[in-house]
Amino acid sequence: MAALANSLIPTLRTDSINDCLGRYHLPSWYIECCLKGFREFKCVDAAVHGRAESGSLVAVMGASGSGKTTLLNAVSKRVEDGVEGGIFLNSQIVCRNELIEVSGFVTQKDIAITTLTAMEHSFFMSQMRLNKSIKSNQRRTRISELLTELGLSGQEGTQLKYLSGGERKRLSVAVELLHDPLILFCDEPTTGLDSYNALLLIEKLQIIAKAGKIVMCSIHQPASDIFTCFNQIILLTSGKLAYHGPTNHVLTYFSSLGSPCPSNYNPADFLITKFAIVPGDEDSCTASNEYFCQKFAESHLGESLRCNEDDPINQDQSANKNNSFNQSPWMVKLYWLIWRNVMDSLRTKLGHFQQAAVFLVTSLMLAIFYSNIFTHTQQGIQDVHGLLYLISSEVYFTSTYRVLNTFPQEISVFTKEKDLYPTSAYYIAKIITTIPRTVIEPAIYLAIICIVQYLCGCPVLSYFTLLGPLLISACSASAYGCALSAVFQSPNIASVISVPVDLATMLMAGMFFNIRSLPSVISWIKYLSQLHYTNEVLLVLHWQNIDYIDCPEDKSLPCLRNGIQVLQAYGYSPGNVSGDLIALVLIFFILNVIGWLGLWRQARKNTFK
Repeated sequence: MAALANSLIPTLRTDSINDCLGRYHLPSWYIECCLKGFREFKCVDAAVHGRAESGSLVAVMGASGSGKTTLLNAVSKRVEDGVEGGIFLNSQIVCRNELIEVSGFVTQKDIAITTLTAMEHSFFMSQMRLNKSIKSNQRRTRISELLTELGLSGQEGTQLKYLSGGERKRLSVAVELLHDPLILFCDEPTTGLDSYNALLLIEKLQIIAKAGKIVMCSIHQPASDIFTCFNQIILLTSGKLAYHGPTNHVLTYFSSLGSPCPSNYNPADFLITKFAIVPGDEDSCTASNEYFCQKFAESHLGESLRCNEDDPINQDQSANKNNSFNQSPWMVKLYWLIWRNVMDSLRTKLGHFQQAAVFLVTSLMLAIFYSNIFTHTQQGIQDVHGLLYLISSEVYFTSTYRVLNTFPQEISVFTKEKDLYPTSAYYIAKIITTIPRTVIEPAIYLAIICIVQYLCGCPVLSYFTLLGPLLISACSASAYGCALSAVFQSPNIASVISVPVDLATMLMAGMFFNIRSLPSVISWIKYLSQLHYTNEVLLVLHWQNIDYIDCPEDKSLPCLRNGIQVLQAYGYSPGNVSGDLIALVLIFFILNVIGWLGLWRQARKNTFK
């Protein structure tokens, strides 16, 4: 057992922990909090004190709504809003970043990019967590050893979506052990597992604790064999301590208070049932729970846990650090975030292919309908205007709505990993990953139209003249979609918000009325329309070199004799091309900054569960 415990941490053996740091422990933590719950404010009007030492496997127990996850998040400093008090390591107070460096947190839900394999996911997380000086072969060796010790040998090449619930939970534990944490928090690790896999996981956590770690788990209703694996219990009711001490003393303690556990009864079931709030008997249950909480606070165990709130706290001293947790530079994290996005995209290529196929089929339909138009006729003027507008609008809306689900579908992953990399790196990686499709699809779209027209003997459009502005427009539209996706968590809300914006954008393109006829009160709106800039650039580039247009034989009919006259008639100016392109580039950057700020705001307000 000792050899197995030592091998769990490839770079730091148990004896080295004890020799270098002493028994690294959490001698006392003290929390006084008023936390905002999911549905209502849950105020804890009594201080919660606790203590755990290295080698401890601690169970945080209680009925549903007793505050298990809330306490775990507060102790691990994953939640700080509304929390007062301090977390002490070796009698030294630690800030959030310091605690994160020496701890790991296994969430209740196994949140990850499921298209990655177990090895790829672990290697990516090692790039986010470990010192940049650690070489790739050392990382892979460390990962392989952890996967083997946690019973995942042979699953290195399996995508996460094909792993069982127990395997994914053990992989989550392995990932949190990568940086050799001294404290491991687990939020209901047995949720969704059968009894065998639940026991297997807790036994693995027990081995980890014996390697000199502190392992603290919130757990809902453990079986008796799981219950006996824990050597410390924290029992909560309505956010207050009803018991905190050794597992083998808990039944004796409650028996001394006149509440013995029936023989042949699961102790965990007894404790949870004891403090459950029975519907219709809330007042009596609450009074009983308050009695036991008060008794524990007055007991020797309760008194021994209480820290002196008046003792001075040395803010200058830092807790012992784990040198393997020295995160990589910003550029390295950006690279690996791009790598993960690319791997995920390549493994969901069927969905991308279907979307691209629909987009390109519309280009073929458009090419067929406009395969018989002529630039040098009066009738052809309107035909060309309609074609260029449809091209620009199709590219605009496709580029916008294709990325609308980019951030909502990964927001849970992002909020879980928000301490591993900057929001800017995550956002820029997403933008860079979307660029290939954003430029390739419009290029093929325009090529199909030009090729069909050429084959039909009516080569109206110049491919290379129009391609550059169209790609800039596509990138600008994609930035708009990413901004909506990042600011609003729900694609449905983003779609509703975009309706009036899209309507104004379409109207300001100049297709449905002459933009020179706009009242001065609203004429400024055109400067916010990406379609206005795109449409003007495409029309100017097409018409500015057209020197002659046929006039009808009937002299009473109006006649536009060249491309410049066409542009003037519709309110466009060749001198605006540079300004239009600059405006599209500025919109691209401005919208991406807005998107980054929206994502940053979500990172601050969201707490993973």
